[in-house]
Amino acid sequence: MLDAPTISSDDYPECGADGCASSGGVDVPGTFTFTTSDTDVVKFTYSLNNTLEVTKTVPPGTTSTTVTLAPDQRGLNQLAVTAWDAAGDASTTATYYFSVAPNAPATGGWSFDEGSGSTAADSAGSHPATLVGGASWSSHARLGKALDLDGTQGYASAAGAGPDTSRSFTVSAWARPTGLTHDAVAVSEAGADGSAFALSYSAASHAWVFSRDTSDSASSAVVRSVSTATPVPGVWTHLTGVYNAQSGTVQLYVNGVAQGAPVPFATPWQAGGDLQIGRGRSGAAYGGYFPGQIDEIQTWDRALSPKETADLEAEVDPETGHSRPALAADWELNEASGSAATDSSGYGHTAALSSGAAFATDNDGGKGGVLSLDGTSGHASASGPLVDGQGDFTIAAWVRLDASALSDTSVEHTMRIAGQSGGNQDSWGLWYTQPAGMSEGMWAFGRTDADTPGATTVTAPTGIASAQLVDPGDDWTLVTGVYDGAHHQLLLYVDGVRQTAPVTFDSPWQATGDFTVGVGRTPDGSSGDATAGLVDAVRVWTGVTDGGDIDLMYLNEMPIPL
Repeated sequence: MLDAPTISSDDYPECGADGCASSGGVDVPGTFTFTTSDTDVVKFTYSLNNTLEVTKTVPPGTTSTTVTLAPDQRGLNQLAVTAWDAAGDASTTATYYFSVAPNAPATGGWSFDEGSGSTAADSAGSHPATLVGGASWSSHARLGKALDLDGTQGYASAAGAGPDTSRSFTVSAWARPTGLTHDAVAVSEAGADGSAFALSYSAASHAWVFSRDTSDSASSAVVRSVSTATPVPGVWTHLTGVYNAQSGTVQLYVNGVAQGAPVPFATPWQAGGDLQIGRGRSGAAYGGYFPGQIDEIQTWDRALSPKETADLEAEVDPETGHSRPALAADWELNEASGSAATDSSGYGHTAALSSGAAFATDNDGGKGGVLSLDGTSGHASASGPLVDGQGDFTIAAWVRLDASALSDTSVEHTMRIAGQSGGNQDSWGLWYTQPAGMSEGMWAFGRTDADTPGATTVTAPTGIASAQLVDPGDDWTLVTGVYDGAHHQLLLYVDGVRQTAPVTFDSPWQATGDFTVGVGRTPDGSSGDATAGLVDAVRVWTGVTDGGDIDLMYLNEMPIPL
């Protein structure tokens, strides 16, 4: 039998008799060396924390090899390594224990939750931001309150708050532009003549940009990491810029997703000016004033890993461990009459009712005021978009389908409950589908991969064979769809219960048409698949809603029939 290999690492020292000395951090790569006394080893297999086993093939005669690993958990980690010879004989498995330190926290944080006054506190440090000019507070916020800027002269600045831009750093912010007519800077750090960095919107490129001036001069060149995701006015988008001094690159992330490859940047310099929120400095003058709202700015004196950046968008509550979505639209549909449904979210997305749609009272089902749809032309629509469909969002609706409209089992039935329309397709939506020959069907949350007729549709569940079949009946059902854009996952919940494992979808596109209730785009691009029945409490959130919170929503809102 082969001897067990030995394992060593300068980055993550092995735990000893005196305990473990923590080092590195989650997702911070380190090198590990595997050494064997046998000269006939042809490969090593290794597994970190009992996850997928990896094979490292080596030339015959090799007695030592090095791999790079990024630990995936804080505290104690376990690396198991086995050596193999050409005959398929294995050594005893060697186990290496090491401890991973908590990653360094943010060095600056501005949540803008004050709502009054002229100063925004720095929750992670001691550098408050002062509101200037056309800067005020807004309840249109990603969390709590937000900074509201007029796009012409309003900004906020925090003296001495910027990261050391000559070293690795990260900056992130939520941005909701109300217009895209000119260059607009969400956050930057000023030098004497230019900006050491800027997270901004470029009107010429119609793109989000993370940029760095190559020097602090009025004529400096600018290096940019440019978004492939489309900026959209009136919705919340998460922006992160990372400068990695070790690799010498800048990288923009939009909604937790890397935008293209890292861009080389070779001339880092330390800015001496203030952190600027809502404007930037270029050519020895300030400009690029941001129109709209900015929220939840954070800075770090290190390069965040891709996984950390993806997790940022969730806005996890440190006390509960749950993500914190923000309401973007809410139609309770309790109006007694009229042809318009009020959006109670505060964003003013009033929905207009068409013929065939009317407010009604559901006494026997226990829902009270609801929207009644006739299954032919009845629907409601509001100007969209409501959320950035390239990022995290959640949609929920209570539905009571008309079972008689689904009784003909000789044909297929599809009823579109709600969705976001583009020019030819719905980018995303909720619906019920019942194949021909079946008296039961499935609820679905789906997305198309392009705004073209015949685009590919990906759904959760992936099809009727993997779905939990439901009898449409006459009961109320809470249908909830979640898109985790940072991790490319679709999830569907019915009455608070997740229906399948997450379904991968990595081709999101941003639709800018109407948000509709009761109809949707059919595969050929026409409007149809009308819903027959009752709909209530249609809501959309920016962000992922946790499964436990969806279940609680169902339990709290479950109707009690009279």
